[in-house]
Amino acid sequence: MSATWALTADGATVSVRELGEPDRDELRALHARLTPDDRYLRFFTLCRVNVDRYVDSLTAADGVGRPAFGAFRDGHLVAAASYAADPGADTAEFAVVVDHDDQSHGLGTLLLESLVATARSRGLTALTADVLATNPRMLRALTDLGLPLRCERDDDVLHVTVPLADTARYGAAVDTRDRSADLLTLEPLLRPRSVVVVGAGRSPHSVGHAVLRNLLHGGFTGDLAAVNPHAREVLGVRSHQRVRDLPFAPDLAVVCVPADAVVAVVRDCAEHGVRAVVVTSSGLSARPGAADALRALVRTHGMRMVGPNCVGVLNTDPATRLDATFLDRVPPPGRVGVVTQSGGVAIALAHDLGRVGCGISAMVSLGDKFDVSANDLLHWWTADEGTGAVVAYLESFGNPRRFARLAAALARRKPLVVIRAGISAAGVRAAGSHTAALTSPPVAVAALYRHTGATAVDGIAEAVDVLTLFTTQPLPAAPRVAIVSNAGGIGVLAADACARHGLTVAELHPGTRAELSASLPAGAAVGNPVDTTAVVEEKVFTAVVARVAADDGVDAVVALTVPTALGDPAGGLGPAARAARECGVPLLFVRPGQAVGVMRETRGAWSSPSTPTWSPPCARWPTPLTAGRGWTARRSPPPCPTWTSPPCSPPPTGSRRSPPRTGGPTPRRAWTWSPQQASR
Repeated sequence: MSATWALTADGATVSVRELGEPDRDELRALHARLTPDDRYLRFFTLCRVNVDRYVDSLTAADGVGRPAFGAFRDGHLVAAASYAADPGADTAEFAVVVDHDDQSHGLGTLLLESLVATARSRGLTALTADVLATNPRMLRALTDLGLPLRCERDDDVLHVTVPLADTARYGAAVDTRDRSADLLTLEPLLRPRSVVVVGAGRSPHSVGHAVLRNLLHGGFTGDLAAVNPHAREVLGVRSHQRVRDLPFAPDLAVVCVPADAVVAVVRDCAEHGVRAVVVTSSGLSARPGAADALRALVRTHGMRMVGPNCVGVLNTDPATRLDATFLDRVPPPGRVGVVTQSGGVAIALAHDLGRVGCGISAMVSLGDKFDVSANDLLHWWTADEGTGAVVAYLESFGNPRRFARLAAALARRKPLVVIRAGISAAGVRAAGSHTAALTSPPVAVAALYRHTGATAVDGIAEAVDVLTLFTTQPLPAAPRVAIVSNAGGIGVLAADACARHGLTVAELHPGTRAELSASLPAGAAVGNPVDTTAVVEEKVFTAVVARVAADDGVDAVVALTVPTALGDPAGGLGPAARAARECGVPLLFVRPGQAVGVMRETRGAWSSPSTPTWSPPCARWPTPLTAGRGWTARRSPPPCPTWTSPPCSPPPTGSRRSPPRTGGPTPRRAWTWSPQQASR
């Protein structure tokens, strides 16, 4: 019978499957090991119970009405759960038994989930049981399950009914249990206290050498060791013959050896007590025997594994500073979580996010994802306060339903950006040869992303554009955009771009237009777009942008400038950016002629350390605005107090605004975008 691997509440690994005739001896042995107290709580008697008939009924080949599930550790049954339903009945009586030494680890609740799923699929409406009032562990398992309970007390016996109607609370409880177990098992992977690099070569051109060098240069805060049978030390780190020769059991092992040696090395790690492994080696998916052996090793010993065929893992938390990758440079710390199935995409994202200053909180290159998947990382980042947004590149989904649940939970709290992949026949073929991934139909994937609230983008550049807005700016509450430029033509192009992307060119308040007319030279246009003319001074242009941002009918401002012989008004936009942030409005500074899509601005007031905001940026500027508006529309914002617009230029009487909506901390940089994209 097929088994699934599951994590208990303490992060241990068990195999869960339906029980059958071959399991009779294990089921008898489990009941024989019950202590007198456990026997009384299960069977309401202190006498020895003849369980043979009971066991036979659970494992009979024709026992359709009495399904039973078991949890196995190291090949031995440690817990069992079953229900019995009469023919034609819509309810069933259930029972759970857990080995005494394995109680209070969530095994009972885990098996109850299997019973609930089976009972629902067979049309049952409720499960019932008689539970002694002196059995707090069973009552706790039922409470933790997440389904409503009805209890009737008869002396010291509780008649418990568990209705099986699907509820949001039950799904949330399942996710919470999964997250708690996942977080425990991912600790040694993303926050290890010690790391060993297996295959740390002396040649600077070897992967193992590069990983060890990055760990050293990144300032890893824990203990480091190397395994190389041909060297006494590598890069000043003592080297050992084998993992088993290490004087300690590392939390994490990074395996950089040829594919035919991986299984033996991971077995050595498991037997030495290593808790997590990262396998950079490629070629294992093409060796079915080796791949199966590797999966079995990891699951049997309760380890977590990233890879094979991956770039590695990264965590920029100052308490860890883990760079167990072979990237060519250490990405700056930041608030973006990165998970990819492609090492190349991981490298490109690390470079581009570092270039624009967003930075990375943690990065995991999944590779062929034999064990750790994107679902595990969604759990991690949902709980991680150091991550403000997540970007994912995935070529396949092992469990789409679970991904949908976890992605939706994450997207309600922080933005999730997904880079579409395998949406064409050629892309599907390429994904299959790249990571042996079985891609899902593009239509199904698009529906999945819509359902979860994720922001789907095409390509790395677009992902960086959107993440720049998400992590540096307040997010627009509605699609109303104000455009301010010192050249009418680029304002026209910006208005066209808004229309193409579903954004609205806002109508400015009459009071705003009156103030602009009073401060701008003759010939200026004070509608929207606002054309200040090319002769406007820097301080006037800055005041105009700040005043427009304070307009209650504006949700985002796009400022476009071109330099002339009379000057460049862009240099003084720092105060306007500060005012826009105080109003809760994103300010995007578009720089026609800029060669790079998104870049840091380091001139004038923008480079001042006192400037508390940035002006992002990018070439495809309408896309991040649309994405930001989409995210704020999909999530349910908490109630917030009223906020008055700042006094940079007094807003119209009665103008009120909500506090800033932001996806990240207040940065101290400014941004520009290139002009080709402004014209798009």
